[in-house]
Amino acid sequence: QVQASTANAVTGEANRAIAVETSLGASVSTAVSAARVSFSTGLATEVSRATVAEGLISMSVVAVTASTATGLAAVTASVATVALSVAAVSNTLTNLRLVSVQGLSRGLCASGGSFFGVTVNNVAQSVANTRGICIAVLAANTFALADSRCFDTHGSTAESVNLGTYITQLPVDGRIVIMGVMDAGTEQLGPIATTTNANNRILYWFRSNFISTLGHRESWLLIGRKGFPPLGEWRGGTSVDRAFGTVFPGFTTNPCSASEYPSVGPFASAMGGIIMQPNYFPG
Repeated sequence: QVQASTANAVTGEANRAIAVETSLGASVSTAVSAARVSFSTGLATEVSRATVAEGLISMSVVAVTASTATGLAAVTASVATVALSVAAVSNTLTNLRLVSVQGLSRGLCASGGSFFGVTVNNVAQSVANTRGICIAVLAANTFALADSRCFDTHGSTAESVNLGTYITQLPVDGRIVIMGVMDAGTEQLGPIATTTNANNRILYWFRSNFISTLGHRESWLLIGRKGFPPLGEWRGGTSVDRAFGTVFPGFTTNPCSASEYPSVGPFASAMGGIIMQPNYFPG
């Protein structure tokens, strides 16, 4: 009887243990399943959030890229505008800049000071400087020396015709022309009525006030543009060379003595100058 009672007790405990184990296993299994579901759900939620964040970041990158491109385009346009403005200002300054043109004519000067010279902005130009009427031509816009030569209208009527032909062939395009007597240049100019000689052509094309009445070895200077009245014209009796060799900055000449080449009177030097804009065209 005791054995039977013990066996029943053991069996009962074993059954309880089995029941507890079964219940515990079910609970653990349920908990694991619930944990798996929760983890999967959480993981899916985080993945979804990450995807949304990635999309937002991509949109931000696109927006920043577009904004940067727009900004660069705006900067490029601004740089282009500034460049145009700088070019416009530069062009305006070029057109507004003033240029100084000066000339000097010396007729009688036995000691070697007879002279024809031209300066541009106080820089002496390499011009022809021999007996007769000398001429220098400056480009209209740059005032660079384009041509220079002298015609011996003191000793040759043919040279008067040559000078007349040269003047006739000059274009009417605004270039600056400087003419002056070096030593002597009026003796063979020819009659004013002859249209082929220099006397007539200078009067006709440059409206000279003095060319037809200049005296022997008298100084004379004209600055002008073909087809228009002189921008400036001077003769020995109407200008003064008191410096005898330092008339304008840029000129270096041999001085004449005051006794043979007075500072006033018919044999004084003819000197003068103009200040103007390169693109200015009179008339």
